[in-house]
Amino acid sequence: MILAWALALAILALLIYGFHPGDRWRLRRIPGPRQYWMIGNLLDFAKEGDHNYFNRLHKQYGSIFKVWILGSNVVVATPELCRQICLHNSSRLQMPNLYYGKYWDFDNAIILWLKGERARTVRSAWHPMFYSGTLEGIVGLMHQAADSAVQRLSAAAKSKDPIDVSVVLSQMSLQVIAQAAFGIDVSNPDAVLREFDGKPYTVSQLIADIRTAFRTTSNSKCQYTQLSLLFPFAVPLWRWLANILPSESHAAALDLRNRMIPYVEGLIKDHAAVVKEQDDIIKTLNPTGDGKERRGVAAGSFLDILVRTKHKSSGASLTDIEICNQAFAMLMVGLETTSSALAFATYFLAQNPDKAEKLAAEIRSQPDNPGYSDLTEGFPYTEAVIREAIRLYPPGSYVIRAAEKDMQLGGYKVQKNQLLIGAIYAIHHDASVWPDPEAFIPERHLSADAVGAPTQPHAWLGFGEGARNCVGGRLAMLEAKLALVHLFRHHSYRLTPGQVPLEIVTTLTLGPKNGVWVTVHGPTW
Repeated sequence: MILAWALALAILALLIYGFHPGDRWRLRRIPGPRQYWMIGNLLDFAKEGDHNYFNRLHKQYGSIFKVWILGSNVVVATPELCRQICLHNSSRLQMPNLYYGKYWDFDNAIILWLKGERARTVRSAWHPMFYSGTLEGIVGLMHQAADSAVQRLSAAAKSKDPIDVSVVLSQMSLQVIAQAAFGIDVSNPDAVLREFDGKPYTVSQLIADIRTAFRTTSNSKCQYTQLSLLFPFAVPLWRWLANILPSESHAAALDLRNRMIPYVEGLIKDHAAVVKEQDDIIKTLNPTGDGKERRGVAAGSFLDILVRTKHKSSGASLTDIEICNQAFAMLMVGLETTSSALAFATYFLAQNPDKAEKLAAEIRSQPDNPGYSDLTEGFPYTEAVIREAIRLYPPGSYVIRAAEKDMQLGGYKVQKNQLLIGAIYAIHHDASVWPDPEAFIPERHLSADAVGAPTQPHAWLGFGEGARNCVGGRLAMLEAKLALVHLFRHHSYRLTPGQVPLEIVTTLTLGPKNGVWVTVHGPTW
């Protein structure tokens, strides 16, 4: 009898828990879609993709609404509200860690999930890589990488074979960041970087692993991650099951870590063997010999910065695993975000030859090999093309924060620790903010009164907002402008059939699901 009552009470408790009564009561005044027992809105979110889902709900419910996706979320979809949650809340959602040992430590050091003093310490290690002096010093590396990409495209033009330009751009971006941050040459996709268990590990495999990392870092599609968010009190059970009966995505994540941690550890050892003692690696540089001094670091110094970084409160150095994580994160950020933005830009320019011709005209009016000041102070239309491609397909389709205190948001009260989402993709596709939002109109970024210019301030959120914005935004824009200069100086591009509309895949960023396939031609202007 007692057992029967206990079972009945357990079932009743589960039924009540699945309706999330506490969340429903706290957010009862905020509109939102119907939530299903236990799973909330997860199925629609997974089916539609986060960018499409939030965009649809924004059109249906307006500037602020609630969803239940592995927890209660308040979603905002105006520039002002998105800016508010980003400026006043720096904490992010902490995904459950389903690993053991050094893998546990590795995932706990992911810069996306870090909070407080630890986040500030790690971000401070990144900043010198994006000082003006540093960027000016690596423009030459960018030219070399872009020249290599153009050679591959020229070969495709000669053979008349279609080519996936997103792959070419990924290799170019990796070449830039690998040389700039670590001083390693990855220009040859078949080059062997290391050997694991007697098997060669090539540049192409490194690129594939970085893309796997984007797919599995949050691992939100892993069944065990979902169970951990649905039943957080049982995380130890889900962690145990994930490691004895791993899902496909969890197994891929483990396999990735088994290669990447030793690879980056090898980079650290190589660095330690050749590094020269310096009192201060962040120096005043004159990278171009023009007499102007700039603060920055020499190319290949990122590991040196990480090794010398100390936690601000304890004074302790970063652990090897923390260094491994930041080094790999630098490779991830340097590869996927910039290359995806460039792939999207190429896609839209191939669709709009008049815009491509206007871009080429600006490029021809500028120096053949523009320097840092040329790129930062000139090429306004080139930058507008990139900004428009990022507006249409922002690398991060949303930002997520945790409320650091009770606050008023869009006329509603939200409590401390409430998860807040800024729906960037929805804002970028809102006709009340961006006139004719689905059209590719680079000119809208040239002036405040241009046709298609945003009707509200702070409407472009391509690199996020606030203290946790994209730390590498300046590098990404510089590299993207230089790449377009090389790509469109001597070539034009036509999409192969069947790519309109472009299929999108959502991982940590938005990217073309099946690449961007083009045929390469000589200039048509």
